[in-house]
Amino acid sequence: MKIKLAISALGLVMVSGLSHAENRTHDSCQLGNVYEDIECYEQDNKRLIKALNGIYKKLQSLPAPAASDRVSYGASKAEYLKAFTESQTAWNKFTEANCSMLLLPASTLQGGGIGLVQRACWNEAYQQRVEQLNEWLDEIHSNE
Repeated sequence: MKIKLAISALGLVMVSGLSHAENRTHDSCQLGNVYEDIECYEQDNKRLIKALNGIYKKLQSLPAPAASDRVSYGASKAEYLKAFTESQTAWNKFTEANCSMLLLPASTLQGGGIGLVQRACWNEAYQQRVEQLNEWLDEIHSNE
């Protein structure tokens, strides 16, 4: 079963972004029972996907492109959205390939072990991506 990030330039739902303080640590879903851990990662991954959607929504809410945009933001709104969309598409492909590679040694695990490894890999990737994009947004806003 592959987990795919449901982020696209079309059809994103407006959800508030994840603040830097809300980031969980990777260890927060290590509860001691593999199935509880899987459920925890699934819930946290949903939260992080919503945060990624919120970041995209924040980019969409930048002021409408105007001649002054380049002065205020260093690039136009359209350029930021295009860069984000291209970056996110590449990130999705890399993360899926990377987590699949990391699953190979776990393919001999029985029970929920492989599912746990998979969800933990995506969780770590989502957390890093949300943090990275929040820092990028902070940089954009610091140029205002």
